[in-house]
Amino acid sequence: SFHASARREEEAAPAADEAATNADDMVVTAFAVSGNIDYGKLVEKFGSRPLTPYLLRRLENVTVKRGTVPRLHRFLRREIFFSHRDIERICELLERWYGVSPPPEDDDMGGGGGDPPAAEPQTPATPCPIYLYTGRGPSSAAMHLGHLVPFLFTAWLQRAFRCPLVIQMTDDEKFIFKGEYSGDNAGDGTGGQPDRTGDDLDRFADLTVENAKDIVACEFLKDRTFLFSDLDYVGRMYPNIVRIWKAVTTNQVNGIFGFDGGSNIGKVAFPAVQAAPSFGSSFPNVLGGGGGAAGLAPGGGAAGNFYHLLAACCGRRYYYCCKMYREGRRGDL
Repeated sequence: SFHASARREEEAAPAADEAATNADDMVVTAFAVSGNIDYGKLVEKFGSRPLTPYLLRRLENVTVKRGTVPRLHRFLRREIFFSHRDIERICELLERWYGVSPPPEDDDMGGGGGDPPAAEPQTPATPCPIYLYTGRGPSSAAMHLGHLVPFLFTAWLQRAFRCPLVIQMTDDEKFIFKGEYSGDNAGDGTGGQPDRTGDDLDRFADLTVENAKDIVACEFLKDRTFLFSDLDYVGRMYPNIVRIWKAVTTNQVNGIFGFDGGSNIGKVAFPAVQAAPSFGSSFPNVLGGGGGAAGLAPGGGAAGNFYHLLAACCGRRYYYCCKMYREGRRGDL
């Protein structure tokens, strides 16, 4: 999942092969987080790596030093976002885009060394080689601060990188996992309510609209942001969804997410829908060209097993998507 917090307030799916790290069992899945979280072991489990001081200097070199933002975000300085997958690749692409070299590894800039920040933001003539991807599963009419943390950070990243952003609203997911259907209330196309369907799918579509109001208040760059509902846009992503279905087996999905024979088929199929925005080619009108830009997805540590599966099964064959994880329980925001 790509949503706001590692400690999700979403539906709980049966946990698959969760290991106890100490007296309290650490359970971290895409749908539930519980127990005493050991972030060192979490990094090891999901195959991510800590954000080192040198990587932060490289990020500073392609943001602060280019004049796009005054300083690194406090979530980076305070280690709220603390680990990553392949962020070096993002730095390499941006360094090449700007035509700058990475800072020396043995030179501790300490926030004041190296070249001074540019007086005006530097924006090369060619399109940015990366884009951002995040999202929200609308399950309530209003979003709390925990939900907004990744969006606030993503808004800063967009200003820092001057790059496109896609925001996926997974109203379909929420219906698949939390929706209700009653055959007794289903309409038969006649009578006073001929359009009754007996389900609450429309409620989640309405929640998407309400949540979108909170999200756009985070002040993204309007001309570089695409917020979409799966129920409206999924057809454009369908070719990539099919490719993921072909590359990933049911056993792999069940093993990662804990699904079993009692799960509806939508649950098993949905991870491909949530993965599709990691392909730049899912947004030909938004990103343009052949969709070759690299995707960077800020999010919670609970999504780690999802990205681990995706990278192992189809990552290098079809797309390049990097990840920055945030620590779910740190309170000093």
